[in-house]
Amino acid sequence: MKIFINGFGRIGRCVLRAILERNDTNPDLEVVGINDPANWEILAYLLEHDSVHGLLNKEVRYSNGKLIIGSLEIPVFNSIKDLKGVGVIIECSGKFLEPKTLENYLLLGAKKVLLSAPFMGEYDEKQYPTLVYGVNHFLYQNQAIVSNASCTTNAIAPICAILDKAFSIKEGMLTTIHSYTSDQKLIDLAHPLDKRRSRAAASNIIPTTTKAALALHKVLPNLKNKMHGHSVRVPSLDVSMIDLSLFLEKKAFKDPINDLLIKASKGDLKGVLEIDLKERVSSDFISNPNSVIIAPDLTFTLENMVKIMGWYDNEWGYSNRLVDMVQFMYHY
Repeated sequence: MKIFINGFGRIGRCVLRAILERNDTNPDLEVVGINDPANWEILAYLLEHDSVHGLLNKEVRYSNGKLIIGSLEIPVFNSIKDLKGVGVIIECSGKFLEPKTLENYLLLGAKKVLLSAPFMGEYDEKQYPTLVYGVNHFLYQNQAIVSNASCTTNAIAPICAILDKAFSIKEGMLTTIHSYTSDQKLIDLAHPLDKRRSRAAASNIIPTTTKAALALHKVLPNLKNKMHGHSVRVPSLDVSMIDLSLFLEKKAFKDPINDLLIKASKGDLKGVLEIDLKERVSSDFISNPNSVIIAPDLTFTLENMVKIMGWYDNEWGYSNRLVDMVQFMYHY
């Protein structure tokens, strides 16, 4: 399977690390190229030395247009001119979000495109589906361009799918307590759109927006106009937490809800949804490959209301779902 990665920031590098890790046991994923406008000597250094996920177990260097990882050599570029022979390109730059723009990759020769973000703009949702692995990926019908939604949508969608089926969700509110990202400023510095995001990310708790709940209906159509949410960015490098409050059509109790989630974690959602019974904290979930890790002791109910809290490594968990989706699309 020939894969090309466009954008070699936090997600792009995590995707490559996830592929390298999987190839140790199942070497069917071939990265045939990576594109990023940055200095490739520095990008090679950043791949090997990661402040969150640690030192890569192979030496990495850049030489003569190639990223050399141990004995593996991957061609790298500062611009894309040709994608002939590429099975799937994973778009991780965060710059190309409209489906019509992504079609340029098909014109360059790629067979399929997977976007590591929600689609933007107006588009045909059947032609350009939003898929969350483990929740609605089975609805894929060989479309050429797919959105993998966001890390937060990947975290809440499995929970909402389970509870909507069992209790019918009437409405809900999401707060994502989210580690800061490159969209924020390290020191007080003007942000193009958001006053609060212009404040120092590592020194403040910063309320801001998220489209994860509003976009959930693209994955679970039954929840259209039923969900809303916001984000609170916190001074943490990685791992975030969802605080999901739902009003259900049926009365619900803590133990039956947790039992449903535990059952799912051992069944169809194994590898996507995990259960934490050890009362762990955020740093314990760094490099956890699941989309969400439920803390059953943090499930609360009151009549028809339920609050569920879950952890997710917003980098590593999401990057692993991108690789899962690439494999699924390729073998469809």
